[in-house]
Amino acid sequence: MIEFEAAVSTRQASDLLGVHESSIKRWCNSNQLEYWSTPGGHRRIPIHALLTYAKSANVAFALDPFGSEAGRVWDGTEKATDGGSFEALVKIFFKWTIQRKPNHLIALLAWLRNSGFSAAQLADGLVGPVMSRVGKEYAEGKLSIGDEHRMTGVLRDALIGWCLNGPKLPYEQEHVAIVGCARAEVHELGALMVRKALEEAGWTVIYLGLNVPTEEFADQQVKHRATLVCISMTPPAGMAEAQTIISLLDRMYSHQTPYRLALGGGAARPDDRSMSTEYSFVDQAFFQSLNPFYSWFHGA
Repeated sequence: MIEFEAAVSTRQASDLLGVHESSIKRWCNSNQLEYWSTPGGHRRIPIHALLTYAKSANVAFALDPFGSEAGRVWDGTEKATDGGSFEALVKIFFKWTIQRKPNHLIALLAWLRNSGFSAAQLADGLVGPVMSRVGKEYAEGKLSIGDEHRMTGVLRDALIGWCLNGPKLPYEQEHVAIVGCARAEVHELGALMVRKALEEAGWTVIYLGLNVPTEEFADQQVKHRATLVCISMTPPAGMAEAQTIISLLDRMYSHQTPYRLALGGGAARPDDRSMSTEYSFVDQAFFQSLNPFYSWFHGA
């Protein structure tokens, strides 16, 4: 059953099927491909017609991974592209998270990345709002603790799959980052998004995962001569714990391997750059979202 109707131009159809626009017009003229015309005489081809034709003709179709919801994905992508609203895509992403469809989530992230959205945009506009909705519905009693853990696990699997399916860049000594979660931190979705954003920007990421002792961040930074260290923290951790981490890293700082320090997550103050300048780091900052972090680390 088609859950949503959406239609595209012949040019857009040619892009989705990877063929010349003249082929699309020829298939329409020969009634091989369903279409309708606007009052101005322009063809509009339903997404479901492209899906059906692609399967029958054994032609690749960019929206094929989404099946009957391909139209919704297309419509949501258009709204995000034209108006900057991810609301429709957030609904789809949340629904697939509930339904335990990590492969659909990976495919959607890859589709949107190929459509021109950066990893930072997808983190702040899509993944972040879905994470917030999961937390909100858990707090309101709409989700049990088991539901919350299960959905967080699905999101984690999707982000790991997205990271692993990305392009593998050669090791670059000049741009190496250490990324991980603070000691006792058991939520790594934000850290995974940071990893993806850095890797797409050409960085080599040494990913340490969950529950990393502060001393290990310092040791790995020296070992790999990293120029950037990123530590994720979420509530109930707060600024007191953040200051403890910063102070310990400062005491262990090696001036032979200088680096910038970023702390991020819900435990940080909103995009705060006011970390004390008395520390030894080249630069340091707090972040609650990825877009400001993205702009900041590009200067590293």
